Amino acid sequence: MTVSIKEIAGDKYILWGASWSLYTAKVRPYLIKKGIEYVELNPSHPHYNEKIVPQVGEFTVPVLEMPNGDIIADSTEIMEFLESRFPDLPMLPEDKALAALAHLIHSYGSEGLTKPAMYYRWNTTFQNRLFAREEFNRSLATPEDANHFAVEMRAYLPILGIGLDHDVDVAIEDSTDRLYDTLNAHFLEYPYILGGVPSLADYGMMGALYAHHGRDVSSSNAMKIRAPALYRWIETMLRPPVVDPEVWHVPQKYFSVDDLPDTLIAFLKLIAEDYVPEITATMDLYHRWLETDARAVGAIVDVEGKRRIHQVLGEIEHVQRGVRIKRIALLDSVTHHLRFQALTNRMSDAEKEKLNGILQKVGAQDFGDLQLKQDMKRHDYAYVLV
Repeated sequence: MTVSIKEIAGDKYILWGASWSLYTAKVRPYLIKKGIEYVELNPSHPHYNEKIVPQVGEFTVPVLEMPNGDIIADSTEIMEFLESRFPDLPMLPEDKALAALAHLIHSYGSEGLTKPAMYYRWNTTFQNRLFAREEFNRSLATPEDANHFAVEMRAYLPILGIGLDHDVDVAIEDSTDRLYDTLNAHFLEYPYILGGVPSLADYGMMGALYAHHGRDVSSSNAMKIRAPALYRWIETMLRPPVVDPEVWHVPQKYFSVDDLPDTLIAFLKLIAEDYVPEITATMDLYHRWLETDARAVGAIVDVEGKRRIHQVLGEIEHVQRGVRIKRIALLDSVTHHLRFQALTNRMSDAEKEKLNGILQKVGAQDFGDLQLKQDMKRHDYAYVLV
């Protein structure tokens, strides 16, 4: 007997998601920290295939379904939609320069960490692949769906640049070790990335670091051993906003942008080294796509012109830890930069100077200089040119 959606959720928001889902792991702590009443459901409920898939056009999680039946099918857009309705504990600082850094970190967490997230899930041990498949089996409608989805997910490895190249494996593992060490040092001193309160930066980082690294059997114990304070941050992100018992001395407010701690500067330097070349290459590809043909307003921004939640631009090549990596280029990182650019366009000259000083200090000045030559917007579950 199927229990109806109304019986389960009443008038609450429904988060269609899953424990294994990277992007659900961004939205879930946002809802928890904001104190928003919601019910999380897996796509195994018949309502998902009956209503959500036909409307969106494809299987995807997370999806937020509102009490009136409207839906949003993108993790960042879900948070942006809810932010104006639940303004307490804002996910962005008032200081625009600090807010811009939050956007940079969010972009890195959401897009720059997809390679290691998929690498550790699908390219390490049989036990971990079995764990992931069984998690799919518990949350999808049938075992056949779970097996099919596992095959699809593992097939992402080569298009993300992960194959038989040992140097790529070493680069990913080296970057991950450095990330663990850098964040562990930070969370030994501070409860959240930008100070004493959670922000968009934390939500973005939770995706890969919780759903993949922090849960999967191949990496969760390694994280606990190498970076226990980082693992503790994951636990902190999944509970209501209370004073963190280990770092109670940190004021429950954002850092001053004029006095950023060395641990945050070290983290930003890592992002500059590992992610800025990747987003730069993706932006260059977007601009080449724009120039290839006469692109009309309303054109779907996708190499095949397909309407899909996560659109594809083609292939890029970038260097990470001295290793050249070829991978698929997704539009998501460009849309994140669209938000960064919109914020910097509202800055005063003094605010821009402050931000540029920080970006130059950490080696990310190329990121600050990136400018989209043509804007876009979400329309009918795909980004189109405006």
